[in-house]
Amino acid sequence: MLDLSRSKLGGQVPESLGSLHRLRYLNLSFNQLSGKIPHSLFNISSLQVVRMEQNNLSGPIPANLCQSRPQLQDLTLFDNQITGSIPPNIKQCQHLQRLSLLKNKITGEIPKEIGELTELTFLSLSRNNLTGRIPPSLGNLTLLQNFGLAFNNLQGDIPDLGGLLNLRRFDLAVNELSGNLPPEIFNLSLLVFLQVANNLLSGRLPGDSSIKLPNLHALHLQYNFFNGEIPPALFNSSSIDLIHLCDNHFTGPIPTGTRDLRKLTNLPTSMDILNHPHHDHPFLSNQSI
Repeated sequence: MLDLSRSKLGGQVPESLGSLHRLRYLNLSFNQLSGKIPHSLFNISSLQVVRMEQNNLSGPIPANLCQSRPQLQDLTLFDNQITGSIPPNIKQCQHLQRLSLLKNKITGEIPKEIGELTELTFLSLSRNNLTGRIPPSLGNLTLLQNFGLAFNNLQGDIPDLGGLLNLRRFDLAVNELSGNLPPEIFNLSLLVFLQVANNLLSGRLPGDSSIKLPNLHALHLQYNFFNGEIPPALFNSSSIDLIHLCDNHFTGPIPTGTRDLRKLTNLPTSMDILNHPHHDHPFLSNQSI
């Protein structure tokens, strides 16, 4: 175990770390490290945890990721300056449980091979420059609890993710996603946080009988093109305390059940604004993962 987090370290991560052949845990987070992630780290077959978040690391994710170290369980690199694409051979990290690349400069498409990481519980690729479509293979991640792809340039439909029965947080805000919001999402009974704001989504929301979200705390559907009436079942959760529906094309009354929601703190529901919003609108949650 090597933990040098919050140690005010600067300079580059030395290649010589790759000689620590029995190392299982490496934490260099919350420093001022710069330069590339050394390839030598990924030759340590015993390494299970790599944490380098909140530094100033740059360059791509090393191409030899998991070629010699299939034991990796945690790869946390958020809030750096990492560029390039996510290597498809990430599928070789068969025991990966946490992949956090939030707030970098990663480009390219999301590899469909991530859908083969069946032990994954936390996936955060938000605040990058990812393009293309969301791979349907991500629907195979049945243990996933946190799903974050917000603040990218993703397009196309949201695939069927109804098999993600353990999902707690789901965030696709600020992309260019279109089509309907899959009704299966409204059956994810453990869901606490649902955000798809600032996209090009349209269509009607599911009827009351198709909405089963008893644990939902926050719902962000604002700045899309949803239409039709607002389903009263959206307000049935006793835990709901934040709902954003503004700037859509909803019609009809606000469901009368909202008067029983004593915890509800925010319900902006402007119905008629047609223009797509700016991505930095204050109603957008800053809790993206």
